[in-house]
Amino acid sequence: MSSIALLVTVRREFASRYYKNLAAYEPFNITLVTDTNDALEVVANRDNPIDVLVLDNGLDRSFEFITELRHAYPPS
Repeated sequence: MSSIALLVTVRREFASRYYKNLAAYEPFNITLVTDTNDALEVVANRDNPIDVLVLDNGLDRSFEFITELRHAYPPS
């Protein structure tokens, strides 16, 4: 089975819980960040594409983050 690149962007207080629960699934290759700016940097790295984004909507700027992603990476 191939791996699934998962970007998890959550508040710091939830980070360990998310990591622990998601790491139980072997196909997941998890990158966990606690800031939307860090998430944008991860997404911008074309050498390691992301398959799935998990976003905590309680993060500061979460809706702005989605808007930035839509503008930077419009659907093809």
